[in-house]
Amino acid sequence: MSVTDMQNVDINRLSVNPHNAEFFLRESDAYFERLTEDIRKRGILVPLLAKKDGTLLAGHNRLAVAQAIGLKYVPVQYVTEELSAEAEQEFIIKDNLLRRQFSQEEWTAIYRKLVPDFEEILMRDGRGKHRGKGISQANLEQNTHDTHAQNDKKDNVFFNAKTATTKDMVTFLAKETGEKTATVEKRIQRAKSKQQKDDSVQKNVEVASSDSKKDNVLSSISALKKECKMLLNNCNDAKLLAKVQKILRQ
Repeated sequence: MSVTDMQNVDINRLSVNPHNAEFFLRESDAYFERLTEDIRKRGILVPLLAKKDGTLLAGHNRLAVAQAIGLKYVPVQYVTEELSAEAEQEFIIKDNLLRRQFSQEEWTAIYRKLVPDFEEILMRDGRGKHRGKGISQANLEQNTHDTHAQNDKKDNVFFNAKTATTKDMVTFLAKETGEKTATVEKRIQRAKSKQQKDDSVQKNVEVASSDSKKDNVLSSISALKKECKMLLNNCNDAKLLAKVQKILRQ
């Protein structure tokens, strides 16, 4: 990726990238306090990176601090080439991943953003094999064609969420995030275990709720029978008495 020399740019000419907020949560207040103190003392040492139109690719936190403390200009380098939407998203993701430490929950959230069918693929099976015959050659060729139509990068990992296995998803996420396959696989397994545990808890809650409803119904029926018996004790109609007693025995 080719960039211009560093320039001091009016911060009003820069704008945040929606992909950044879409994929990543805001840093903690403690982080911003440390960053603010450092920028007050030393200024912004690493230039922000932006597209030609001023949309940031890297440096969102530095820009936020600059705005907060009243800086008028910040150092910026501009990317000289046009980026596809996929390439722009990929750059933002990898830049953030290199700079931050994420929890398992945050990693899972990132994976869900990159693969909207994350849970569906995750729960297909535990062996990394799609039910049936897996990804057919026809599906692979069609997916390859569709992917090339969207992205001309030669190193692109062809991925079809509708036919992908867990193993396919691991390979795709490793490429998209720049992480090792083994690392992504471990996180995927943790996410799957948590999902199974959550499903088990939910099922137990539903069973308990169902049992409770049954108990309430049985209790109501029992109370109703008792009340009926009390009324029958004062009933002088023999036929009605026999009919109701038959019903109560059912």
